[in-house]
Amino acid sequence: MGKGTKKWLIKLYDGRIKGPYSTSEVLSAISRGDFSGEETISLYPGGRWVPISQDPVFYDKLLEFLASDGAQVGFENLEKTASGVNEDVEPDAAVEEPPPEMAESSEPKVRQRRRGTAKKVTSAKDKTEGPSDSVKSNDVGDAEESDESDDDFDDDDVFELGKVDDIVRTKKAKRAILPIVVSAVAVCLALAYLLLSGSDSGQRTRLMAPREGQPAMNQNEVATLMVRASQAYTADTRSGYLQAQSFLVQAIEGDMRQSAAMALLCMTHLELWPFAYQDQADIKVVGRLVRLAGQADAGGLNHAACRVVQALVRGQILEAQTLSNLVLDSFAGSENPPTYFYYLRARILDVQREYASAARYAISAQQLWREWLRAYVLEAEMYEKQNQQERAATRFRQILDSNPGHVMSKIHLGAIEFKHFNHPEKAKELLKEALKVDRGAPNKSLSLAYQILAEIAVYENDGSRGLELAKKSYSLNSLNQESKALIEQLGGRVDDVKLKDQQLVFEGDQLLLAGEYSSAQALYKTAFELNNKNGMAAQKAAESLWRLGLSKDAISWLNKATLADPKLISAYVLLADYYAQQYNFEAAAKVLSKAKRISPRSYEVDRGYALVELRRNNPKGAIDWGTRAIKLYETDVETHVILARAYGMMGREPKAFENAYFHASQAIELDPSHREAQVVYAQALGDIQGIGTAISYLSKLVQAYPMVAEFSLGLAKVYSKDMQFDQARLVLEKLIQVADEPKAAYLELAKIYQAQEHFESARDAYLKAAVQDPADVEPLFYLGQLYLSINKPFDARTQFQRVKSLNSRYPLVNYYLGRAALLMNSPNEALEHAQLERRLNPKLADPYLLAAEAYTQLKQFNLCAREYQQAIKLRPVGAEIYVKVARCYRLSGNLDAATSMLDQAKARESGNAEIYKELGAVYLVRGDCSRANLAFEQYFVLDPNALDREQIEMKLLACGR
Repeated sequence: MGKGTKKWLIKLYDGRIKGPYSTSEVLSAISRGDFSGEETISLYPGGRWVPISQDPVFYDKLLEFLASDGAQVGFENLEKTASGVNEDVEPDAAVEEPPPEMAESSEPKVRQRRRGTAKKVTSAKDKTEGPSDSVKSNDVGDAEESDESDDDFDDDDVFELGKVDDIVRTKKAKRAILPIVVSAVAVCLALAYLLLSGSDSGQRTRLMAPREGQPAMNQNEVATLMVRASQAYTADTRSGYLQAQSFLVQAIEGDMRQSAAMALLCMTHLELWPFAYQDQADIKVVGRLVRLAGQADAGGLNHAACRVVQALVRGQILEAQTLSNLVLDSFAGSENPPTYFYYLRARILDVQREYASAARYAISAQQLWREWLRAYVLEAEMYEKQNQQERAATRFRQILDSNPGHVMSKIHLGAIEFKHFNHPEKAKELLKEALKVDRGAPNKSLSLAYQILAEIAVYENDGSRGLELAKKSYSLNSLNQESKALIEQLGGRVDDVKLKDQQLVFEGDQLLLAGEYSSAQALYKTAFELNNKNGMAAQKAAESLWRLGLSKDAISWLNKATLADPKLISAYVLLADYYAQQYNFEAAAKVLSKAKRISPRSYEVDRGYALVELRRNNPKGAIDWGTRAIKLYETDVETHVILARAYGMMGREPKAFENAYFHASQAIELDPSHREAQVVYAQALGDIQGIGTAISYLSKLVQAYPMVAEFSLGLAKVYSKDMQFDQARLVLEKLIQVADEPKAAYLELAKIYQAQEHFESARDAYLKAAVQDPADVEPLFYLGQLYLSINKPFDARTQFQRVKSLNSRYPLVNYYLGRAALLMNSPNEALEHAQLERRLNPKLADPYLLAAEAYTQLKQFNLCAREYQQAIKLRPVGAEIYVKVARCYRLSGNLDAATSMLDQAKARESGNAEIYKELGAVYLVRGDCSRANLAFEQYFVLDPNALDREQIEMKLLACGR
């Protein structure tokens, strides 16, 4: 049967079977990208199913598909053109923060690259061990003198993963020994790429994580994969990032110690994120890579790079900023500067709209890795955002000189050419070339391209075409206000534009990064309305709502998330945490129980249980669950922090402080930027080495990072613990002046004023804290306690009632309402509140103590004793409670029980004067004046200034002294 007469069946990744197709039809489909590489193929009829990439008939076409989507980049054109970079500056000179004058120097000329010249291939060592400086002027000259590539290939035909000769040799080897392992490796390369690429128009990319237990590779094979990955990565194209991802995954699978490959894969995922699904599966891939990097490079630069990337894709801009700053500060002046972190810092500054600083950091990244095209693109984008269009255009042109197929540069240069230089034809040509590449740029950039084309159409008096293009632009980015305005200007309606839920989620993420939570939640909600199966959209809406203080709405949306995607574990864990923060521990436990059934071995669920137990002041339970979680994921920073806090709460237990110190040390070793981990570490350090050590440690952190509120708060609390209230107050007053959200600082300041008996200042500070977040009842609760302490029960009751109206489950609010009632001589009301508190928190001793005092006022002494006994069972207590129980038994006439309670009190605290006072009262009731006299004498010895001495002496006289 000839090649053209064969028929094939195609089995898609979801099990559906299509065909039969002729060979030529299958080849055409591969060329169009209709098949993603996940399919298997079988001769029709009755053939054996095999992966499509392993069939010799289709292998060549797969290679052609790979080769057709990329253009080799001539980085020599950019090696000396970083704006303001002196040609004599070595890469290491960029370690310190780049000076402002860097961005002000004139642009040097760019050497043009000859078509068909071979690019110098950097060694694996240069690529994996540090920033490359291999492409210098003499190297470029050598490359231009030796024309090793085939003249039949021009720039657009060059395969980005290596030289064309390598591809040709691979093809020949495949034809000769396809069944042998050498060919299998090449096939795996192609297949791994295709599995990720997403071939349908507009199809998103699925991120890949390395699999454990794969066959090991020798170091030469791994180094070769690293070189190819670096070449593909630096080209800054979607296809290049997909190729880099494929090679890096293989390199890591071949050697799970390759933390450098893991860091580069994390950086690759950051660039692929706009093209990814951005769902739970992709987030898990990033998280898994962070775990692997932690195992291979715990606390190192490569692990840190992955953590910053994880923070950025999660929208945690402050965490990303803190860690990147810490790394850059730590390596200032180092001979091995942290290359990635200059770029990451530039990305963070871009989000924070500090464009000039971002450009300078991008320039530093260029100096450290001159072939890294993305750093030049970022610099140009920063000029564009500063309205420095000439400089931006110059840089984009230089990038296109180096890589004529660079889509992003064509789009941005096209926009500048039309809007600022009034060159519509030149702009149109650039934009149409850019849009020929399927998904060659993120949707935000594609939206810009269609927006400019729409404006050009209007400029050319083609309004209908302009409206069509404007709608296309808006569909790709609903945040594009210029497209929206253009649609309305041309008589269209934005409501008629069909939007995609995934795109809206991505746009919401951009707003979340910028702290625009209200706008973000609106986009997430719209995304969920478009696709009610998108649980991640509902979860992100909940997170935004929670940050806005809309806790009920947040919980409602998390419930929607779990219904939409029952396997979305992160939504269950977050929901449980939100319930716990509202003190609804029963609901939190139910949510986690459901998640545990779905994912029995999820460290996130076990960590969720640990956090809930910590919030309910059950350190033992937190330790039990945290220990389970850490066995599943030993480098999880959050779990180590929970364990450190829990052990710190159990200070009386053997080795509690040592265990707290161990877990806190582990946490900061894994992530030195973790703020809570640093504070917990300082506290543990103080518990072991003395409070002065903790003060010294935190003082250094505050000095280095004065804007980090957690460090100042931690220092103030340590000062307060050591009774250094004035020092604590100074720290907090400085923090309040600079903090964006000073609520916690006001709360701590109020407690200090209260401890110093500055009650009016304390009240004012509590009220200021309450104003910061009206939904948070904690300041009102503490204000109520303040009023109780100064004997203002009516004012206290008002505050506690406000707390209860906002959160009826707040711990001890009913207890304190009862205490206010006792001070107002309303014991029956106090009993009602005690009963309410008991229902909500049956394991707390406090409501039983309250009830006992209420029964004492009511002179129901048997019931008083019963309540005290219940409190003793629930909480270890000192001698004072036993004395109170004894008094109730004495007043109820049960003198033997009273004596027994006092004996237990003496066993716990024999020096407590109240024991002997009550014992004397018992003997007086018995009529045993001699023993009563001895007991009272001991009372006077222990309390020489007893105010009731005269009354007691009169009773002793009456007894027959």
